[in-house]
Amino acid sequence: MLSLRWRYAWRDLWYHKTRTLLVVLSIAVGIFAFGSILGTIATLNRDLPIKYAEIAPASAILHTSPFDDAMADAIRRMPEIARAEARFLLRARYFQEEGQGDSGEWHDLELLFIEDYNTNAINIITPYAGSWPPPDRALLVERNSLPLMERAIGSTVQIETPTGVERTLPIRGLTHDMNQPPAQITGVPYAYATCDTIEWLGYPCRYNELQLIVSEGRSDKAHITSVATAVADKFEDAGYTVFWTEVPRPNYHFAQDFLPTIQLILGILGTLALVLSGFLVFNVVTAIVAQQTRQIGVMKAVGAQSNTITVLYLRMVFAFGLCALLFAVPLGALGAHTFSHFIAGQLNFDLEGLNLSFGVLALEFAIGLLVPVLAALIPILGVARMTVRAAVQEQGTEAGPPVTGGLLNMWVRMQKHLRFPRPVMLSLRNTFRRRERLIRTLIPLALGGAIFMSVLTLRASLYTTLESMLVSQGYDVQIQLDDAYTSRRVLQVIDGVPGVVAAEAWTTREAIPVRADGSEADDARLFAVPPDTKIYHPDLVAGRWLRADDRDGIVVAAGLLLAEPEFALGQPLTLRINGEELVWTIIGVTETFQPPLAPATLYVNQSALWRQLGYHNQTDTLRFLTVDHKASTHLSVAQALEGRLTQAGIGIRSTRTSTEDRRIFGERFTIITSVLLIMAFLLAVVGSLGLMGTMSINVLERKREVGVMRAIGATTSSILQIFVIEGVIIGALSWIGGLLASFPISYLMSIRIGMVFTKQPLHYIYDGRGPFLWLGIIMTVAALASLVPANNAANLLVRETLAYE
Repeated sequence: MLSLRWRYAWRDLWYHKTRTLLVVLSIAVGIFAFGSILGTIATLNRDLPIKYAEIAPASAILHTSPFDDAMADAIRRMPEIARAEARFLLRARYFQEEGQGDSGEWHDLELLFIEDYNTNAINIITPYAGSWPPPDRALLVERNSLPLMERAIGSTVQIETPTGVERTLPIRGLTHDMNQPPAQITGVPYAYATCDTIEWLGYPCRYNELQLIVSEGRSDKAHITSVATAVADKFEDAGYTVFWTEVPRPNYHFAQDFLPTIQLILGILGTLALVLSGFLVFNVVTAIVAQQTRQIGVMKAVGAQSNTITVLYLRMVFAFGLCALLFAVPLGALGAHTFSHFIAGQLNFDLEGLNLSFGVLALEFAIGLLVPVLAALIPILGVARMTVRAAVQEQGTEAGPPVTGGLLNMWVRMQKHLRFPRPVMLSLRNTFRRRERLIRTLIPLALGGAIFMSVLTLRASLYTTLESMLVSQGYDVQIQLDDAYTSRRVLQVIDGVPGVVAAEAWTTREAIPVRADGSEADDARLFAVPPDTKIYHPDLVAGRWLRADDRDGIVVAAGLLLAEPEFALGQPLTLRINGEELVWTIIGVTETFQPPLAPATLYVNQSALWRQLGYHNQTDTLRFLTVDHKASTHLSVAQALEGRLTQAGIGIRSTRTSTEDRRIFGERFTIITSVLLIMAFLLAVVGSLGLMGTMSINVLERKREVGVMRAIGATTSSILQIFVIEGVIIGALSWIGGLLASFPISYLMSIRIGMVFTKQPLHYIYDGRGPFLWLGIIMTVAALASLVPANNAANLLVRETLAYE
């Protein structure tokens, strides 16, 4: 008997192959999306800390004035230090050609030299391709930086140092430096050289950075901070300046800050795909038990119990899930492998080969078998508990509840006033005949459309926020000088450059906020601005902007207050600048576009900073507005300004344009929206399968109706028209639901994604193209989903349709 019941379940699945395929595909897509995301999350959470630990991350990093080997050896002899390595960091520029000829522009480059590449044991840099270690008078480039530089191994790159020395160096190989932020995120490539190369570039073979690992308490940030303070004191006692000290969160890679939110969003979308696939199971099982209600009544009449009927149909649903798992689990593992490697590549670390998680596989199997069973339980129990009399007298799938009440009145008015053609009226009637099934079909379609439109809106909001930032940041071209120069002299040099409509001299400093207990927060970037600045427009959210008479006032980014709750409006803020501690008072809070991994921005009066640091009327940063915002204008103005400054003997450290910023941030946003669009596509696929399943059931239920229409002379095209219009009506209704749902969903996404990636809510703007694009997609899908089953029914013989049970 047990074998007979299983044979019945499998026979029913085999007999209705199209229906089975739709349900299996729908469940499989849901499990695939859920499994891919769950596998990706598990892989990243497991492998990222492991890979980070393998490079032996530094407990603390000190940025100092140039020091020698003797000073590094003195630090190594400290009992609190297990390991210490000296490095030299040079912020230079490289020339990027534009097409043919000599045209092009300079871009920032970070050039590093470490004590000994072969014994490197802190923040380990590993060889990836080509030569190792770097040859003299040649470069190795970090592997993620090579595409940004548009170079290849064997090509050359022209380097310019802040002192104006230009050299052309060959690229001899690639390295992998996991501790550096990915170049495609920062927009700054990284290269590695030897002591000989650094001297050839005009710098003594000394160091300006010390990385250390403490002997004990490597997970205790307070202990590490105290050791780093002792090391800094030793540097200062020896006559060196410690500009700032980094104490990263122990055993924590910076990418782990924003991974949880991305994983949460993707996890929600994957779960939605799985839940929505359950709607199709519900619809199909409801149609099956409604179609077979009389047979169920006969079985109960000859002694079958309700639980026997329930188990019989649950076996069939169980078989649906089992078949889906055969497809979904391998594809989910492949998807997790591909997706996790994509994200790991963006974060610049490697994963091992395909590594299946037993927990993820077990959860996939549990969900793949449990969700369909739960989705089918309600319709199965409803029929299994019917009395024999009610079941035998059931008229089958064609008997739906009549259209009553408000729907009836609407129906009458439509017939009276609109006078649609008869096929359209039949389609409208059939659409609303099974209202509960219609709602279950609309939900996945509407949610798929809502997510699709929300992702496009998120993309538009990201780019709107970017454009707003580019306008408010106060420059089309920014030039950082290699040292502080007299403002009057610099402004005289660049006066009258064609294409410049406004120019201002600023001062920029690296600053470390100091907490009340003496510990340091993450580093920040301090801008000292002219009090009457015309090119920077702050977006204040609290307090006020700087006035000319502010001697200790400071305006901070909202992201800093969010990260450091002890800093607040009206409270003092201590900043460590070039080894000195300066106390300011927070007078304003500004909403600032802050990319991931970028330091918070702070603003003070230029005269106030000069006074506190002992300078007068000096600048190291120039900002310009140009006559227009074209890339060609930015490039020509930047080149003209660089020429003027170089000719006057003023060194240039870096040049940036808003065009370059737009390109860099655009690439970051494309990564985010591409991932979300993939998930929206999966949800749309589930909804489309649901629509196709519903239309297949509708056609199946009305085979007799089709036979009658064929018997009285209806053509195949007329029958197809009825069903296709019905599908299109369902698609249109889902489009309306998706449009309404897209507004709150996209708004919430813009807030959450904005806080993760820009430290502020995005400037929300609804993308009006999304609804029209989705309308075209859903109408096409609806027509095709209806056409296939309707064509099969319309081509049946009249005898076959009238004989259908």
